[in-house]
Amino acid sequence: MSSSPSYEAHLYHESAPEPREATDLLSKPQYDHTLHIPDEVLLKFLLPLVFEPLATWDICVSVKHPAFVASQVSSNWRRIALGAPILWSNIHVECPRLGHLYRVSEDDLRKWNVATKIRKELVALWLSRSAQCPLDVHFDDRGSGFPMGVNPVAKGVIQFFGKYYVDLYDLILPYSSRLKVLQFDLELYPFNLPILRLLHIPPQELPSLQRIDVNLKVPYGMDRAAIDFDIPGQRRLLKGGAFSTPSLHSLSISGSDWGDLRSLDVLRSWPLGIGAIDFSNGAAPTSLDQLILLLKSLPELRRCKYRLINPQDHPLTTPSNAIHHSRLESLSLHDDPPPLGFATLLNFPSLKSLEMEYAALKTDPDSQVHDDRGSRVVEMILQFGSQLTSLNLVLRHDIFDQPSFHPKFFLGRLPELLHFTLIPLWKSKPDSGPNLGFLFPSLTLQLPTGPSIVHEPGVTPEGRDSSTLEALVLEHGASAESEQDNSESNAGRWCPKLRSLYTLLRNRTGAAEHALVDFIVSRRRNKVSPNPRNSELAPGLTQITQVDVEYSSEPKVNILEELREKGVDMRGLTLKLKYPEYWQMYEDEVF
Repeated sequence: MSSSPSYEAHLYHESAPEPREATDLLSKPQYDHTLHIPDEVLLKFLLPLVFEPLATWDICVSVKHPAFVASQVSSNWRRIALGAPILWSNIHVECPRLGHLYRVSEDDLRKWNVATKIRKELVALWLSRSAQCPLDVHFDDRGSGFPMGVNPVAKGVIQFFGKYYVDLYDLILPYSSRLKVLQFDLELYPFNLPILRLLHIPPQELPSLQRIDVNLKVPYGMDRAAIDFDIPGQRRLLKGGAFSTPSLHSLSISGSDWGDLRSLDVLRSWPLGIGAIDFSNGAAPTSLDQLILLLKSLPELRRCKYRLINPQDHPLTTPSNAIHHSRLESLSLHDDPPPLGFATLLNFPSLKSLEMEYAALKTDPDSQVHDDRGSRVVEMILQFGSQLTSLNLVLRHDIFDQPSFHPKFFLGRLPELLHFTLIPLWKSKPDSGPNLGFLFPSLTLQLPTGPSIVHEPGVTPEGRDSSTLEALVLEHGASAESEQDNSESNAGRWCPKLRSLYTLLRNRTGAAEHALVDFIVSRRRNKVSPNPRNSELAPGLTQITQVDVEYSSEPKVNILEELREKGVDMRGLTLKLKYPEYWQMYEDEVF
């Protein structure tokens, strides 16, 4: 395919104009000052624009893509852009949207045809300009706004829309040996299934493939049988093709109905070198025994994210079959804590990071059965506490405020901890739902009617948050305050190596904010003390460098003013205070 300027100008006329951010940044100046920018500086500037995973600008294959826009600025920029194949190796393809959600006109179909033709031409252009670079290919067809009233399983509809996906498959297939990353984010319809044929490519034809991310969603009201992608079909997909590529080391699957990994002996076909799996986002498997199966079957696994549902329904492995994994470095568990006793069966000597995110409701919130989720969380932390450098806890308030759970139970057992996240998801008012809109915009939870959680007598949520921070300030003797351990490990300051803290304060009177100020003062040098000894930290303590705080309501204390009055040395400290309605940030970095 020709890549001449005239061809690209043609694409400009048939497409939407460049985004304002791109034109402001990359538009051709009256005087070509770009000639004075060294090639390596310009390239260093362009690369983050192309590979930023959370980009707010357009990184899809289009004339608004930063690499394409840069190639149009000047002859010098064009020479640099076309001479850097890596700028064209990230191929993010979206499906063009139809004009209206409720009806389709002839003009809508004509525009869609033109848009898909341009999109395919641009994909071909990216492939040719990427030279021999490994390819990161991402297909994104979520929320495509398929019109209501149009039958997606009608033969004519499948033929009309399906041709785009067949052509994309035919474009990518000859370059399969250069595929490094394959990502699919699809709402499944009969017409977009052809693109999933890429997952059936034989492993020997994918020597460079390292990562597969698959997020498949069946739209509401769509009959799964109608799209010929039934549950056994998904399990067969997991067993063969790209999933068996020996070079694969990262796998993420999301969406329902992936089925039981044991049913077709799926794990025997996966390469033993897989280093990262993510089954945390609505994906099956979700049972405890399948988590155990994964850990025992993948000896090179280093990062595991997994979603447990009702783990109490599954019997525990006997102690004689304890789970040993020498390479696992990061474990992230979601939805439900493992049952009591499970943590004692685990032997992960390399584990450094533990994340436990439990935002789901109890299966039966009105049940009178004892709720031991707090104890189950504490047991997991205590099992690995002495080796952890990162601990992230995001817990529903009805776990966080249980008498069986208190950070003081485990803070004295975290001598190597560098990064600590502690977020209680809570209700702002007795009769309201959780106040989570500012914390997790995409998360909506509804609390059931019924008895509320029984808090410790006389202990408020703010009091809990205050006592947690106070525990990190106080000196603890050999007979520590911990209610579950009196060993030497609790002596001195708890978490002495802590560098970053991210938490949510449920402030009502300002007590939690004062506790936060005291914590920062205890972990930072004092720059105004006349006594040099007082300006230093206590022996064995590391200066904290990052503090991120979410507020449940408006602040009662001016934290910055308090820190300044106490003479805290703010150089090198990043302090972020986030309120429900606005964001305040203070940074004073040393360069």
